[in-house]
Amino acid sequence: MAERVLMRMDPQQAAQPHLHGLAEACKETVNLSILTDDDKVINIASFPSPRMVRNVGWIGREMLPHSVSSGKALLAYLPEQRVEHILAAGLERFTERTITNPIRLRKELAQIRQRGYAVAREELEEGLSAVAAPIMDHEGHVIAVISVSGPSFRLTEERLVELAEMTREAAKAVSRQLGYVAEA
Repeated sequence: MAERVLMRMDPQQAAQPHLHGLAEACKETVNLSILTDDDKVINIASFPSPRMVRNVGWIGREMLPHSVSSGKALLAYLPEQRVEHILAAGLERFTERTITNPIRLRKELAQIRQRGYAVAREELEEGLSAVAAPIMDHEGHVIAVISVSGPSFRLTEERLVELAEMTREAAKAVSRQLGYVAEA
């Protein structure tokens, strides 16, 4: 019975208070994203930054997973077969910093699994940086990610590390709410 209840829990609904809390704490744009059946990342919820310089209007926009922190956080926890399928489609370049080498991307995915979050610095757009952490369901499958994004002049290397920890904690809280129990 407990498993049926967990299966019916809506990740978006479960994430809302955590997204709001994270947005209030960090004062940057906070998004909830998923991977679509056609292997695109799409934002399904957003809490825009209260600051004048911010990124808005990203709900519903499709992005290739290798070019954004949310996509890399999803890729890092997907089954290897699905990752290989996505990589076989090619890695389009959007900026000079976009990872287009599959070997380099695989190394980064391993680092993401090790530290529990992904970073993208100007890989989709010049001047845009972000961090993301995975949300796991009760079976340990990645089902969504929480990301924090903003202008690179505010999201310095030091700030990204700080935001990564905050984002990872928010994602862990949602995962626990959905029944995920981390391995010791």
